Amino acid sequence: MLTLKIFPSTSFALTILNYLDEVVGGVMYILNIANGRLTIVSLNKRQLNHYNVIMLKSTVKTVYFIFGWIFLLLGVIGIFLPLLPTTPFLLLTAFCFARSSERWHQWLLSQPHLGPFILDWQRHGVIRLRAKILATVLMVPLVSLSLINERVPRYAQISAGIICTCVLIFIWTRPSQQKVD
Repeated sequence: MLTLKIFPSTSFALTILNYLDEVVGGVMYILNIANGRLTIVSLNKRQLNHYNVIMLKSTVKTVYFIFGWIFLLLGVIGIFLPLLPTTPFLLLTAFCFARSSERWHQWLLSQPHLGPFILDWQRHGVIRLRAKILATVLMVPLVSLSLINERVPRYAQISAGIICTCVLIFIWTRPSQQKVD
């Protein structure tokens, strides 16, 4: 491993890196740039493969983390919009956070209104009866309004009816309490 002081001229630092690459004859990677110092290392093929695996895992975690926040945002929006289901997005959020950040996964599970429902689903595949009733009571009247409103385009009415029916079938076919052995 080699540490160099970075000079104000970036092109000068790049010239040094190119020279070192020719002299050392290996693949050069920048490991760290901090406190005005550039840390570089020359890696052989075995080390390079290991490094690439680590970088791939880090990238996958980042993608899961970003999707976790997107799903959380969609779930929160779904609280206020009847056609956007909240529960599947929150379950996807828990899935993504579990694979990207233990801290954020624990934060989600510790939420008093969301955590118990997510844990019930993760551990037992259960959707509580109260949640089923609440989803039905909120979805059916709101979707019915769009079905009887003549100003709503026909394709939107049909789509809303199909989505609502599918979501309700899914919700009501899940168990309401965990099985007792």
